[in-house]
Amino acid sequence: MLRTVCLSALVLAGAQPTLAAVYQFIGGVGDGDNNWDDPSNWTPSALPGSTDTVIVPGDHGAAILDGSTEAAQSIQLNGGLNVNRGATLNVTNSITNNGVDQAYFINDGVIVVKNGGTVGTIINTCTNCSDPDTAYFGYIGNTHEITANLDNSGGVVNGDGGTTTGVTWTGDAINEAAGQIYNDGANWIGAVTS
Repeated sequence: MLRTVCLSALVLAGAQPTLAAVYQFIGGVGDGDNNWDDPSNWTPSALPGSTDTVIVPGDHGAAILDGSTEAAQSIQLNGGLNVNRGATLNVTNSITNNGVDQAYFINDGVIVVKNGGTVGTIINTCTNCSDPDTAYFGYIGNTHEITANLDNSGGVVNGDGGTTTGVTWTGDAINEAAGQIYNDGANWIGAVTS
């Protein structure tokens, strides 16, 4: 009987769901350390995982370095994010580039926004794109591979600068009135609605 109770307690303890948390990136200010994979660059001081929400505030910039594979449930960008060549970012639900301060991201690696068979969305906005000093507000650059739907409502999405081969974006795109998508030879797999 005691053995059955102890075994039941262990099974129940292992069955507890992982609680999602919100992680804020605090590195990458000025010339500061921008490595996503460094726990001291996060509040709380640990690396986010596939069930967590990530926030990169304005004036901060995170980088996922070559050889790293990182994960999050969703990402909110008010600052910058670079996914370097040889790096992978897996996001379960969505990436939102809020188009404020210096909100942008550049992908030279692999980004997959997907939950099982359901492709998630990259949402790209721009709050002040008429100001010439905000050239990178609401900017997404892709020089390698992204799997995600795109909802572009005012920012600039560069599907390739024409300088790289093997660039792909897999997913459907909605480009709203103020949005711009530039594609100079990238392979776009999906429907584009403008």
